[in-house]
Amino acid sequence: MIHLKTKITEKEFKQLSNKELVDKVFYESYNNYFEVTKNMIEETYPIIADVYRKQSEQYENIIVQVATKIKVYSTLCNLKQAYESSCKSVIKEFECNLILSTIDVHWKNFLKMYNKIKEDISILSSYDKIDPLFIFRKDITEYYLELIQEIHNEVVTNLCHAQIPKTNPKNQSQNTPNVENANDEYQEKGDSVNEYEQ
Repeated sequence: MIHLKTKITEKEFKQLSNKELVDKVFYESYNNYFEVTKNMIEETYPIIADVYRKQSEQYENIIVQVATKIKVYSTLCNLKQAYESSCKSVIKEFECNLILSTIDVHWKNFLKMYNKIKEDISILSSYDKIDPLFIFRKDITEYYLELIQEIHNEVVTNLCHAQIPKTNPKNQSQNTPNVENANDEYQEKGDSVNEYEQ
């Protein structure tokens, strides 16, 4: 289920056709995500621009933390590309990060279910006269279709609730967006960054 607020009234819900409702929700979701990305760029770009203009020779990458309904994603971005694209590259990196992370989690769960179905069918086939291959194909197809739907729903929900989290360390104001230099112990430019939190 996608968790989004809608402006559709009860009267519209009863009167509109399914296609009209789907179209209306789609455009509401699209416009909502447009506002989300606009706000993220407005909060992030001034900081990235400041870092690029003052420290571009020292830092090559930067980490932008983006919060969703489920977790906070640390998105690794090239500082120059983030600056020159007015943070559009940051949005693209976050989208890829979110989609791949969501697929990874659900795919692991699907593989666990896959093995469980195989074990259950193996047990049943020893007692009942059933075609184990037919049951396996039927069940695994249902779970796979559910997997695709769950991934779609979770990705859309999190994209539409994404925001730059606020931090309040001792040396920063409460309204400072969480944007960090992307290296361990602030290593000099040219050092590789192999891992970052998701």
